[in-house]
Amino acid sequence: PTLVLKEITSKKYLSKIKLRLKEKNINFISIQSVFFGFKPSIKLNKNETKEIIKYFKKIIKFANYLKIKKINIGSAPFRKIKMSPAALFDYNLKLFSIFSDIALSSNIKVNIEPISKKYKNLFLNNFFDVYDFVKKKLKKKNVKIVLDTGNCDLEKKNFKKIYRKYHKIIDHIQISEKNLRKIDINKIEKILLFLKKENFNKTVAIEYLNAEGKKINLLNKIIKKNNF
Repeated sequence: PTLVLKEITSKKYLSKIKLRLKEKNINFISIQSVFFGFKPSIKLNKNETKEIIKYFKKIIKFANYLKIKKINIGSAPFRKIKMSPAALFDYNLKLFSIFSDIALSSNIKVNIEPISKKYKNLFLNNFFDVYDFVKKKLKKKNVKIVLDTGNCDLEKKNFKKIYRKYHKIIDHIQISEKNLRKIDINKIEKILLFLKKENFNKTVAIEYLNAEGKKINLLNKIIKKNNF
């Protein structure tokens, strides 16, 4: 995302991206990790939100240009600020409320991804943290949840039980592993088959880090074979 957003205000740059996507026959449905690599120019505190909001507006502009209607927010500097838990909660509640209103003006959904403490994240570490925040505190119609299989493993939560009980508020599923460079093709296929059986009809992403993309062809084969 940070590579894409460097020149987001440039229509020439955006047009270039759009052309490349058309050439490759790629359609964006959602974008995620939108704050990954974002580094505020000043130290964040409970009163500093302007730079983050300005950056989020750029994300919305990018999404609008490519007709993307779903933004998934995971790791972000404002979820790593060292302050009291109560202050961190209030700060993020204020921010996500603003994000929701900005996104709603463009008819865009915002989904929040739980991020484990393993990644130095201090706020919303597992699905139930996010659920309580979204459902009981934030209460915004256009804010839903990302269910991440890798996060469930790290936090020792049962992915299938969570899905079956809370599927109405889950708008995006991310299939991942504790180690993003090592993915289990058979495990992925079983999860996709489970979601198909449960009639999940929203977006699914497979998170995988490999410069050579060695397993992409295998992933494509199981997707085509099972008509996902």
